[in-house]
Amino acid sequence: MTSWLRLAAYGAAAAALWSCGSDQDAGAGGGLGEGGAGGETAGVAVVFDVGGPLTLAPGQSVELVVRAAPPGVYPVAFQILGTALDASLDRSDATTAADGTASLILQAPGKAAEFAVRAVIDTGPGAELAVRVSEIGSGTIRVVPTYGGVRPVEEWTAAVVAQATCAELAANAPGLPEDGFTGSASPDEVLLVEGAPVGPTLAVVARSAEKAWGCATAVLQTPGEELEVEVSVLDRPLELGGIDLAVTLDLPPVDPGVTGILALAAERLVDRAFPEGDAPAAVLLDAMALRLPPEIVGDFDAARLDGDLDAAVAADLGDRGVEPRAVLGTLLVNGQLTFGGAIEGNLRATPGSGAHAVFSLDRFADIEAERVGAPTDHLVSFVANPGDTVVLGGALLFLPSRLAGALAEDAALAAHPDAAMMGDVLADLVGCADVAAVVGTLGDCDLACGEASCLLALGDVWSHSLDASASAGDLGVLTLAVSGLGEADDRAALVGFDGEWVGVLAGEGLEADVAGPAHAEEVAEEGPEEAPRRGGSGP
Repeated sequence: MTSWLRLAAYGAAAAALWSCGSDQDAGAGGGLGEGGAGGETAGVAVVFDVGGPLTLAPGQSVELVVRAAPPGVYPVAFQILGTALDASLDRSDATTAADGTASLILQAPGKAAEFAVRAVIDTGPGAELAVRVSEIGSGTIRVVPTYGGVRPVEEWTAAVVAQATCAELAANAPGLPEDGFTGSASPDEVLLVEGAPVGPTLAVVARSAEKAWGCATAVLQTPGEELEVEVSVLDRPLELGGIDLAVTLDLPPVDPGVTGILALAAERLVDRAFPEGDAPAAVLLDAMALRLPPEIVGDFDAARLDGDLDAAVAADLGDRGVEPRAVLGTLLVNGQLTFGGAIEGNLRATPGSGAHAVFSLDRFADIEAERVGAPTDHLVSFVANPGDTVVLGGALLFLPSRLAGALAEDAALAAHPDAAMMGDVLADLVGCADVAAVVGTLGDCDLACGEASCLLALGDVWSHSLDASASAGDLGVLTLAVSGLGEADDRAALVGFDGEWVGVLAGEGLEADVAGPAHAEEVAEEGPEEAPRRGGSGP
């Protein structure tokens, strides 16, 4: 235990005795004043204006100022604690001025000593100022931090500790030692620590908040000396344990390689909706049968057999030049041209893992993750390197047919503002009103009923086709690597990064290189919920 810590322990014990009513002291001493113009004093705190430890020469006199919080007129008592020899105070009590201040004169003893001066306002918390009287004198350390990192520095703080080593202090880094002489300054100001003792080895610490720390040793040779000490300051390692970052990876627009993957996925989707070799009219009528009121399904089946309804609907589609496979193909091509936007998600720390994180995917190419068949959470590697560079790597899974379908849905709904869902768009393009006219009235199901069943049937066909990749066992994978310059807060915790990402998008047996800017920032506090987007795979 250093001498200052021993003094603090002694002071705490002496304060406990004093608060119980002891009127003994080692110098001028004194008890509490009785009453005062300030009235109620419970909970009023008091502090010394000068920070400790205070270093004095033998016999030196110094004025000490105490300050009450909140400001006001209060009775304050003073006492010397510890082995103070012939040290004395010019008063044992005083009354603070309206601004909460009061002063007293401390006369240092004629020889070296270590003690404390205590001030207290009635039953409120007291304050203690450690005092060191040195026969060999003290000096000033001019601390010069040398820092080559990338983190912004708003203020430098320094501490000088006698008879300590940098290795000892590093064990408690980045904090400052409690028993040191301290000083602070902005980066463009001179950083001075006054009152450092002459003679013993001094450990000189410099830090910026808790994100950068350094230490050097020095010795003052003569009283009054100002010694310049250069301290090499290094960044503390980035803290990744509590990250919660919103990540955005920009995607290139209309990449030919990606478009090739989407085109093959679109072909698979169309084949699942209207299989090659099956009559589109029959596929549509089969789907309509599942959407008609149950009581007329028998009549509908009979009409298909007796009236050759399949041939009649096929003829109607042919007369109007409607080919359902081509309708879907056109919508899918239009969707492919809109590929781009960004991949968005949240990056959160993984408990117990120093090299991994969980990336929760929110949007893929500006589309909700669930609509592209992507799992919500993906385990990724995530590390911080010297220089505050961060590296993320992993693979995001999706279904190519769902991605192609979601792009087509959004493009189609944007082109048909009156449509609420994909079934509306398809019903308009295929002509469900015309199909209903061919089917005719069946029992209580009139033409409007038939048209509605056609619309719902086309929605069902579309929804069923979106899982074409899953049925074929074709899983899309985006393998990516992200590198960026991290941003640290005052505690060296990562709060964001900016950089670049590269990746390979694979699906349908093809691969495409993709790349773009990467950005991450701390997740903002939750606000009002965002209005739901139109779209989805429903009818």
